[in-house]
Amino acid sequence: MDDEARKTIERFHEALNRRDLDALNDLITDDVVFEATSPAPDGTRHVGRQAMLEACRAFFAGSPTTHFEMEEMFGVGDRVIVRTYGCYSWVAGSTISMSPVATS
Repeated sequence: MDDEARKTIERFHEALNRRDLDALNDLITDDVVFEATSPAPDGTRHVGRQAMLEACRAFFAGSPTTHFEMEEMFGVGDRVIVRTYGCYSWVAGSTISMSPVATS
């Protein structure tokens, strides 16, 4: 993968963990497509910058303790795949872990 792609993914990941919607806004494009895993079984497809930012805003409000760790990042050129590990809780003492895959 090229250095610019890697740095962009790292900035996105850091902004996500800071819950920084302004930084996320600067990092995503108008034609972004974000496919969330909930509600089950099919998830929700968010098309466009504003739709993705609204999805992030709602997720941050409902999951204030979420934190993601990158486990692996690989790619070719400007295409990157990131395997992450996320940990969050909705109710005190109830923690859920997940491993979504993010791509650019």
